[in-house]
Amino acid sequence: AQERIQAQAYGGSLEMDGLIKLRAGSNYRFFAELRNALLESYAARHMPSQSNMKGVVNSWVFVTGDGDSSSNLRGNGQLQINPAALYEVPVVLEMLSALNKLNFAVPNRAAFDYALMSFKIEDSAFQFDPIDLVGDALALRGRGSVGFGGDVVLDFFSRPTRPKGLPLSGILPSLATQWVNVKVRGTIDKPQTDVK
Repeated sequence: AQERIQAQAYGGSLEMDGLIKLRAGSNYRFFAELRNALLESYAARHMPSQSNMKGVVNSWVFVTGDGDSSSNLRGNGQLQINPAALYEVPVVLEMLSALNKLNFAVPNRAAFDYALMSFKIEDSAFQFDPIDLVGDALALRGRGSVGFGGDVVLDFFSRPTRPKGLPLSGILPSLATQWVNVKVRGTIDKPQTDVK
């Protein structure tokens, strides 16, 4: 059966197009696109303790698989949040807290101008490469995985930011003193960081 579904979702629109063979063990594929959804609407419903999460979400994902096992799931996609108030996401909160302890310049509670994540789905995990978290005061590039069970293996590196109007030569002296690497391990709910 081939189906196309359109719906309103979290203040935005969701479109899904899929093909499913209705026999046990059969294969399937679908494409979904989320446009202009509000992160705060999603957070209010699914994460009420994280009420300060905000941003406009645009995302797409293409998935194939067979049977009913998540280990057979394959796909890729991209997620953009712009602007990205992600301060209360446990992984981001833990990273920013660790950076703050090193007196590293951290952004305000709005966190980032945008977040852009490209991913593949394989081996029962989301494989991210890259993750870009970009703000005026701090930019981080990451890669790694988040398993379907919530286990986290992510590595982030600081990237230079260039305030508006400042030439590239103006940021070079700070690179030697403000480069940082953040390793995130543990789980989505209880991440642990190692900052160097």
